[in-house]
Amino acid sequence: MASIRRLNTAQGVRYEVRWRPAPGQTERSRRFDSLERAKAFKSQTEAAQSRGIAYDPTGGRIPFRRYAEQWLEGRSLAPTTRDNYAETLERHVYPTFGATPIGRLTPDEVRRWHRPLRERIPSTASRAYRIMHAILATAVEDDLIPRNPCRIKGAGSDPHTERPFVPAEVVLALADIAHARIRPMILVAGFAGLRYGELRALRLRSYDRLHGTLTVRESIDKRSRRKTTKTDSSQRTVTLPRFVLDAIDAHLTTFVSGDPDDPLFPGEAGGIISDGWFQREWRAARAALGLDEVHFHDLRHAAGTIATQQGATMREVMARLGHSTTSAAIRYQKAAADRDRALAERLDELVDGLRTSANADDSGSDPADRPAGAAGFSRGARLTRQYQRHPETEESPAVAGDSLEHPQRDSNPCRHLESSTRAIRRVRSSAGRPMSSGLSVQQVRRGRCRQHPWITNRITSRTGQATAALSASSWICSQTRSPSRLMTRAGSGGSSSSSPTVTRSPGRGSNRSSAARGPWLIQHCATRSPPTAFGSNHRS
Repeated sequence: MASIRRLNTAQGVRYEVRWRPAPGQTERSRRFDSLERAKAFKSQTEAAQSRGIAYDPTGGRIPFRRYAEQWLEGRSLAPTTRDNYAETLERHVYPTFGATPIGRLTPDEVRRWHRPLRERIPSTASRAYRIMHAILATAVEDDLIPRNPCRIKGAGSDPHTERPFVPAEVVLALADIAHARIRPMILVAGFAGLRYGELRALRLRSYDRLHGTLTVRESIDKRSRRKTTKTDSSQRTVTLPRFVLDAIDAHLTTFVSGDPDDPLFPGEAGGIISDGWFQREWRAARAALGLDEVHFHDLRHAAGTIATQQGATMREVMARLGHSTTSAAIRYQKAAADRDRALAERLDELVDGLRTSANADDSGSDPADRPAGAAGFSRGARLTRQYQRHPETEESPAVAGDSLEHPQRDSNPCRHLESSTRAIRRVRSSAGRPMSSGLSVQQVRRGRCRQHPWITNRITSRTGQATAALSASSWICSQTRSPSRLMTRAGSGGSSSSSPTVTRSPGRGSNRSSAARGPWLIQHCATRSPPTAFGSNHRS
């Protein structure tokens, strides 16, 4: 825990905060000119200690430049990467933060430094921010500062710039118009996807004419120094098409000696081809075709796209270009305008075939009865279904599912009969006999009303009487579970203005069974008003 002590000094009253960063460490102290600042620092220190964070405030006094140089020395980086980091820090970071202690850096200062640099050079600003963020993240791990001041969201992401797609015919045109020394380099880059540094590092022994391959094992940086490839996946063997092999053979005959360690694409003076000379010849070739916006690295993107268009899978493209992640391989695949047009034409062919098939199915009907829709299909055209129920062999799912899967849903055993007053469908019972209802005999007999055999006969009657019988049967089943008292409207017309009358079944009070009362109920239903009238006015 931290403590605050009031001190009287020559400069006035000061407040000293004392604390131990961790158990067993030396006690630290820091003075403030106001009690509010001392209390705020004390709260921050105690909160950091409660989270297990302990940092040395004296360590944050080291200047940023000195700590960054120590950071570069302790990192395992390739020589080219180390030089690029040092150059970026020297040009864009040290002039602003070189002498500032790392403990005094604030997020506001980082934002004010990053904003104008990003407006001027977006890619360089992203690279400089990533390096600075990594350095200060290490300072947090070393417990020199409590938090990383680099907190700008998305500042380390490179700005996305869509490069132009270079078709195969443009690659061939560039190779034809370019200098003879760089002609095979353009073909290999455009159809095999090798990087510029990998092309310069190729040796004569890397070329296998018997198997038609190039083996990539090393690369050359901008300072003409040989190094390992960018990643382990970049070390690969690429098979070349026949026309590229012919171009390399012609190049070997003209420009290359017989030493296996000599460069496959040498310069004018022998040895590794000069970067300045190559860039000059490359700019001349693209200017002759009016392609000033095309970079040499765009040929590598073209190789990935062309391979995909010819049917290569993602894994094959990754192996050919030397990528270790799918995200990198996707960035090297461009969408060509002609391919989009070909896709649209294939969709037209698909829809035309569907229209022809649909119209052929409806050729027997009157065209006036089936006007064409917006897509060219006749309205009401029969479309193919994966599965279609046969109305004469299968039951309605609503009826069969309710009676078989959920028999406890309603206490009324004839509920399905009452709800089946819709269209009468032809189904088959378990015995194979057709019935004019949505229910089978087996389903009717499964309920409590199975003691009334007249229900089955009633269902198999004419279609006009089936609907009334179904509603009546539900009311009858409800009466069998209570005293047999029937309330109906007086008169045969079933008028709503007539007063209801109570009619008792014969033999009330006797021990007559429900089966014995069945014929009387049938006769009563035949002489009274429609079932819908007494079905809604009965009293149990």
